[in-house]
Amino acid sequence: MFVTLPILLIILIFTFWFLFGGKNSNKDSYKNSIVTSDSSSNDGSSSSGFGNYTPPVSSSSSDSGQSSEDSSSEPSSEPSSEPSSESSEESSEPTWSMIQLVGRQLEDVQQDGEVTGHITIDSNIEFVYSESAAQGEIIWQDIAVGTPLEKGATVRIKVSCGSRYVVIPDWEKCSQEEYEQKLNELSIPYKVEKKISTDYPSGYVIGTDHMAGTKDDLESGTTITIYVCENNQSY
Repeated sequence: MFVTLPILLIILIFTFWFLFGGKNSNKDSYKNSIVTSDSSSNDGSSSSGFGNYTPPVSSSSSDSGQSSEDSSSEPSSEPSSEPSSESSEESSEPTWSMIQLVGRQLEDVQQDGEVTGHITIDSNIEFVYSESAAQGEIIWQDIAVGTPLEKGATVRIKVSCGSRYVVIPDWEKCSQEEYEQKLNELSIPYKVEKKISTDYPSGYVIGTDHMAGTKDDLESGTTITIYVCENNQSY
């Protein structure tokens, strides 16, 4: 008993301290840990915020940065003092292109409003002989088809006056007026001589100094003489 009783007493004291004294120390240490964590968190919040949160940039600096970006990104609304190159090109750009005149009759072209409303035919028209083009047909133009032109531009042309070799027409049963018209249509130069004859009515052609049906070279400058009947007889 003297050995066992002290041992039991020591066990009881140790157990009592563990049950009651240890809990209080644990509570105090827990309270200390809470206070320590709170104080550390409070100290951290005063310096760097909660956790990893980064404090925002001041409103004045952010606003100034935003305004500078907006001003640089927005296009200027002020009108440009320099004229637009596109508008100047459009204003000077021709609106009509040259058309084909070759192969058309001069008279038809002169009466065509599509032509006369955009260009001007040069009044100094050159008439040339042509073996392939009919008389009055345009055979040349100095501006190519499709060339852009300003309104009223002058175009030079050449017109065929027919073949230089023509056949002298028959004069039989033709009055002076009728035969002269035939020669004029062929551009054959002529002159008239009156002859007294009782074989034909007065005013009718009785012959020429060139045989009818033969070819005459208009470039030779030859003039045909027409003989016209003159008498006092009536038929």
